[in-house]
Amino acid sequence: MSRYGGEELELFRLASNWKGYWSSKIPSYECGSGLEVGAGIGGNIQFLLPKTSSLMVCEPDEYFCANHLQIIADSNKRISFKVGTIQEIDAEVRFDQIYYIDVLEHINEDKLELISASNHLNAGGSLFILVPAHNFLYSNFDKQVGHFRRYNRNALKQCTPTNLRIAELYYLDSIGFFLSLTNKLSASKVSISSRKLLFWDKILIPISIKIDWILRYKFGKSILVRMVKD
Repeated sequence: MSRYGGEELELFRLASNWKGYWSSKIPSYECGSGLEVGAGIGGNIQFLLPKTSSLMVCEPDEYFCANHLQIIADSNKRISFKVGTIQEIDAEVRFDQIYYIDVLEHINEDKLELISASNHLNAGGSLFILVPAHNFLYSNFDKQVGHFRRYNRNALKQCTPTNLRIAELYYLDSIGFFLSLTNKLSASKVSISSRKLLFWDKILIPISIKIDWILRYKFGKSILVRMVKD
């Protein structure tokens, strides 16, 4: 399998405030099973594992699996991993929660992907998707990191499988919207440094958390949606 060259994954491991923020919107299902699709180097595992009694992570990049996910799984019996995509998980395997965290925008056939995910959900289960918001903000940076698109409410409705319904939708990181707008207006290549990321995560995210609440989660640079299988 081909390597994913997303060096930004290592940087975003530092974004503990941001990860703690979006994961706080995901309820715990203490007796349930979870699946993270496109787990990368495992930067979200510590935030998703408390949501379920067990967590499988799948990732098509063999290097990430061998050098990150296998090590994490070996250290905790509640975690398992699979090299591959959700289409390679046995058809009869079901989960109570499935997570796509900054992954769906990297997949060309997003609706077909979510149909596959819905078939692996138990009745009453939830599919959580975190994606960048507003396609008009699509920038050189999005292209650099392999995004096909950004999303809004209508776009997510259009790719919702018929056996799922949107139960909750939050726009998050209102301050980050303006950073994304700056990236959009920039004619040069956008780069992320640890200094920039830590400023956003440690200084701006706490401000966004307060403003997002005031705005009732109607505005932001990212969307977290929960789809439910009734």
